Amino acid sequence: MASGKNLKKALKVNDLTHEMAADLLNISRGTLNNYFKKDELEEEIVQNVQDKLGIDLNAPTIPYTQQRFEKKINQDDIYLVPFVDIPAQAGYTKAYMQRDYIESLKKFPILPDVEPQGAIWRYFQIEGYSMENPNPKPGEDEGLRHGDTILCSQVPKEDWSTFSNLYTYVVVTDDEMWIKDVDREMFAKHQKWVLLSRNEEYDPFLVDIKDVRQLWIMRRHIRNRAKKHRMYDLKAIKEILNNGLEKPR
Repeated sequence: MASGKNLKKALKVNDLTHEMAADLLNISRGTLNNYFKKDELEEEIVQNVQDKLGIDLNAPTIPYTQQRFEKKINQDDIYLVPFVDIPAQAGYTKAYMQRDYIESLKKFPILPDVEPQGAIWRYFQIEGYSMENPNPKPGEDEGLRHGDTILCSQVPKEDWSTFSNLYTYVVVTDDEMWIKDVDREMFAKHQKWVLLSRNEEYDPFLVDIKDVRQLWIMRRHIRNRAKKHRMYDLKAIKEILNNGLEKPR
């Protein structure tokens, strides 16, 4: 039987504050508090928790789940970062709150110059060409190309009104995941963010802040292939070296 007590315990086990849970369930804090008082939750509530939070309140394994994840926590885990590659991205929008799903992702060591303490980290792979600069001028960055990877840290929801503007972010809703530059100021009074692409062929668009579930800021960019920085004049190089060989030793 799924009770309000079970719901409250499940939120704690899954590191969800009451404010965050109410927001994800699209209900008020008062309604959530009323849920906690129920000896038995209606099936539609249980289903909503399953769909929005990925928590099965009918499962009798909440204590076991808690023990299992506490057992998994060790000092080495902070140096291993889940990798959301292109095939995993469709599933991520549906299961980003489920610990079993996160545990199923491939993990790679965090970059050696990054201090892992104090943040939640993810690797995300770039899909498509909206964030690349297709015709970079000399000295300009090529942007984020298809297949590249970015290392990101999660932006807490309490910082969403003050995060760095026009930086690159991963924006996650229930249905979509975008990697875009974000302007949070232009339509702030309408409670919307502007999502911008570096490739001018892709138009900017708006997203409602209330629909956003996670926000990640890019910290490092890892190219999927080496960039060729210079074209060599091999004829001139050969002439320089030949002249050096002709000089007396």
